[in-house]
Amino acid sequence: MATLLPTVPYWVFCVYEPLSIFGGFAIAILFPELFVALQLPDTEVTELSPSNKLIAWQTGNLFGIMAMMGIAVLFATTEPPVVKRYLVALLLGDIGHLTAVWWVMGSYEFFAAHRWSWFTWGNVGMTMFLALARVGTLGGLLGEIKLQASNDEKAKKAK
Repeated sequence: MATLLPTVPYWVFCVYEPLSIFGGFAIAILFPELFVALQLPDTEVTELSPSNKLIAWQTGNLFGIMAMMGIAVLFATTEPPVVKRYLVALLLGDIGHLTAVWWVMGSYEFFAAHRWSWFTWGNVGMTMFLALARVGTLGGLLGEIKLQASNDEKAKKAK
């Protein structure tokens, strides 16, 4: 267990987020044409130029790095400021990501959640969820970022 995060942020940032990012990695690397086509609604899957395939693969590679970095930081550090700065950096990345998608999709498609595909829910909806979870965690609404008592310590205190 990541020792500094309370229960809900632990499950969001140490379990769900790395798994979902790994899913993005896998789609980008294994199915780059699909990955590119799914970025915007109503886009057909077509053969990619070598340059576009390279960009999809590089994006997938970045997803892989992000998943490994999250696991490395959240499971290794014993310093709350490190976790907080990590979450702030990702929150800024979430804002940049959402702004770029909004800019390209346009307001109507971006805010028409009832029209979103499963991929858009992952790309936009889950990014919004993660951003809100980061704000809630940083604001202390989901518990305090601190050294958490292990199950052994909790059992000793209960006796």
